Amino acid sequence: MLFFSFLLVFSASFYSVDSFGREWNSDLNENQFHYKTISSNSIDFTLSNFVILKEVNDAILSGMPVVALESTVISHGMPYPQNLQTGKELEEIVRKNGAVPATIALMNGKILVGLNESSLLDLALLGHKAHKTSRRDIAYVLSGKKCGATTVSATSWIASKVGIQVFATGGIGGVHRFGENTMDVSADLTELGRTPIAVVCAGAKSILDIGRTLEFLETQGVPVIGFNTTEFPAFFTRKSGFETSASAKDAKECAEIIEAQMNLGLEGGIVIAVPVPEEEEAEAQIVEDATIQALEESRKQNIRGKDATPFLLKTIADLTGGLSLKANVALIKNNAKRGSEIAVELSKLKTKIPNEQRGQEMNDSTQSEGVERTEYPKVVVIGGMVLDIISRSDAKSVFATSNPGKIVYKSGGVGRNILEGLLRLGTDAFFISSAGRDNEANRLISELQNIRNMSTEGILYSDKTATAVYNAILDEKGEMIVAVADMKNFEELTPAHISKYHREITNAKLVVVDGNLPQNTLDRVLGMAKGKVVFEPTSVSKSIKVAARLEFLHTITPNMDEIEAIVNEVDPTFYLPPHHGHFVDNYARYIKFLLGKGVKNVLLKMGDKGVLYGSKERICEAGEKVERESGCYFAFREAKKVEDIINVTGAGDSLVAAFIHGVMDGKSECKSLEYGLAAAKLSLESDSAVSPKLNPESIK
Repeated sequence: MLFFSFLLVFSASFYSVDSFGREWNSDLNENQFHYKTISSNSIDFTLSNFVILKEVNDAILSGMPVVALESTVISHGMPYPQNLQTGKELEEIVRKNGAVPATIALMNGKILVGLNESSLLDLALLGHKAHKTSRRDIAYVLSGKKCGATTVSATSWIASKVGIQVFATGGIGGVHRFGENTMDVSADLTELGRTPIAVVCAGAKSILDIGRTLEFLETQGVPVIGFNTTEFPAFFTRKSGFETSASAKDAKECAEIIEAQMNLGLEGGIVIAVPVPEEEEAEAQIVEDATIQALEESRKQNIRGKDATPFLLKTIADLTGGLSLKANVALIKNNAKRGSEIAVELSKLKTKIPNEQRGQEMNDSTQSEGVERTEYPKVVVIGGMVLDIISRSDAKSVFATSNPGKIVYKSGGVGRNILEGLLRLGTDAFFISSAGRDNEANRLISELQNIRNMSTEGILYSDKTATAVYNAILDEKGEMIVAVADMKNFEELTPAHISKYHREITNAKLVVVDGNLPQNTLDRVLGMAKGKVVFEPTSVSKSIKVAARLEFLHTITPNMDEIEAIVNEVDPTFYLPPHHGHFVDNYARYIKFLLGKGVKNVLLKMGDKGVLYGSKERICEAGEKVERESGCYFAFREAKKVEDIINVTGAGDSLVAAFIHGVMDGKSECKSLEYGLAAAKLSLESDSAVSPKLNPESIK
């Protein structure tokens, strides 16, 4: 487990001492903002470029309410030390109201989700010298290892990527005044149109053209919900003269709207507009007069782009004698409070199973709406659901021309095949996958439900991509010649979608994952499942996704090509001489290597030769054939003879499903291997990936 804390490393120059008795360099800029790691327990998990504070990561995984906070309020919103004090107070408000704060910033080539005290102080000290980071700037700031303070658009995107659904800020950006001429429109608006996040704010900043801002949001399909109001607030003031698209009386109603939008899979976010507390409201006419003067001054100084908003807010604060700044601080704190209340209510909804999404539960227990789950499936399967198009030649294939043969359409996808095997064998399983909104998806799902009633709650339906399709060309013997796969739909399986089912995942005995998952989504599952993951590689290229993450795996189920690829990715110098001893001995060396890197178990599929299972723990029962070498246990079982192979596309998936079924049924690993080989034989003899004949009796 990686643990990080961050300290600023200062170059030799003029130093000051802050109120904490700490030296800092007043000449720092974003390029000098480099910090080193020290031993700490503050960071729990990393996802590619993301580093998530332990408190935040634990909250996300356990389903606790989390509220994202932007960091430009610290760097650009107000001067030091008021900015630091406000940043700390915002986090404390979130905690007092039952949620976990996640202030977001970019530092030293990493996206930090949650800042420890040291990083918060560093950002406050750097102030305006931090790079104001919108969505477009993220890659630039990361690659240059600069310090980036996130705006609404960047914070929204980052929060959504890690599964945070509520974000509290001061006010959103919008269409600037005279925007019809300057085309100055904030990236916040387009981000809200494409990122699933609820932004709790005091409306749009009053320096903007609020009417056009609301029109833009309507065009983007973004609901604007007034919190106990029907009038859109104008940041410093409670009224703007414009109506919201809808209203909610309290945090519970806001959470219900958010949950409904997320469950529908609608693209884009939601604006929750919260008026500034009445006692803290600035006088509208004073603010408007100051705004007009500030706009004129910015025009004279030719201030535009990302520098415009900080300049205007500061100028207005000066012109109002600090009244606007007082209102600014008050509304930000109020939004943090309301955002936390909404996040708490949303978290409560996540523990309940809505009737309209539940379908029939896979066990015999029925649950009425609003009742929390008391039982969870033994197995969660996360992976692909694919329409397989299988073409097989009648005679020896002739390339570069058409060949007479048979073309069939079958249900497939590694994750789906394993799920079907488990369902046919009677093992309780929950499915997390993605599909398009098309007939192919309806067909795939209905076939599963015809086998056994199952929940479709974990399936994400996309309007952007079609259901995945796999097109395999087989020779006259049923052996694969080539295949083409359109798997773009799997990109819809984001960490945010996976995090919705943290309870199913954390309560499962095993979590089966196929290699089609995007890397950051796979990492999210590995962090949630905590050593319970069974990884099915699916292909040589995808097998190496876990090469640097082997210690997180319970079991890996590669074929012979895939295990070689994984081992060579981990250690390119690993060499196995050709024809060195019996083939089982050779591949046992690969298994020993992986066991030595942290994998608990390896199930190696060896085609028509059979299967080799290796573990560091004692396997099988007394009397069952097993070998022991160098602290590792091995069991080899020969494949069952098949007279007429019809297709090979689902044999490995069927083997894995039956093996897991055996283990979940309390059988030994050796007996479960026998189950797996029997299921593989049935698959080879069938024109379906998983044989319709597969059942508990057929594998005994």
